[in-house]
Amino acid sequence: MGVEGGEHEAFAEPAYYDTAALMNNRIIVAAFGMADELPTGKTRAATIHLQIAGDAEPEYELMLTVAGNREGNEIAVTITGSVGEGN
Repeated sequence: MGVEGGEHEAFAEPAYYDTAALMNNRIIVAAFGMADELPTGKTRAATIHLQIAGDAEPEYELMLTVAGNREGNEIAVTITGSVGEGN
């Protein structure tokens, strides 16, 4: 398992993730961007890599806890995910 940064320079560094949550088949990710220029449209804040053993078909659930602007005000955000194939 690994976490990689996003596509906008504000999220270039890998997001923080809770390693203890991995023990319960979860990953909790926190990405913070305090740059002067933050993205205003669709952007990828993090990429999560994982390895599936055997023929198991994983189930994914994405939940957003909170998103905010530079001033700390909550903003409306839609969270989406995509699944790719690796080697």
